[in-house]
Amino acid sequence: MKLIPPKNFEGNTFIIKLHFNNLKDLQDHADTLEKILQNPVFRKQVSPYL
Repeated sequence: MKLIPPKNFEGNTFIIKLHFNNLKDLQDHADTLEKILQNPVFRKQVSPYL
């Protein structure tokens, strides 16, 4: 999984890129994304852009 910020951090469109081979891989990514979304440090970092 890769989080790609806006070019030069200008703008508010982020891209999340992920690769998966099966449903378990996809579910693992979904679980990781949920943990990231609940992380207060991450939320603080991205909130100025959203």
